[in-house]
Amino acid sequence: MTWHGAAGRLPFGPSDGPPRGPEDSRAPDDLSLVLAQSVVNAIEAVGGRAGGVYLPSRTPGLLRLAVLAGLPGPLFLPWWRMHVNRPFPVAEAFRTGSPVYLSDA
Repeated sequence: MTWHGAAGRLPFGPSDGPPRGPEDSRAPDDLSLVLAQSVVNAIEAVGGRAGGVYLPSRTPGLLRLAVLAGLPGPLFLPWWRMHVNRPFPVAEAFRTGSPVYLSDA
């Protein structure tokens, strides 16, 4: 799936919903593959361990996790959709259109 296989299977396919089980595996489309490769490249460039991309969903006011690399997808199922009004860095970056910098923990 990704350059180093870091992401494994995408947590979600072209729909806005999470997978329902092994029978719901979706083949990644070209956009998903490009996003996955970009995420892996960005992680490697900054010496990071994980990363992802949220995109606007078909539902106004919601973002969806389109690509996740470096962490198991099931770990992020609670955050596969995120309201843009939530107090999380990804929602703030979307609302403001500005980067949100996080210090090392």
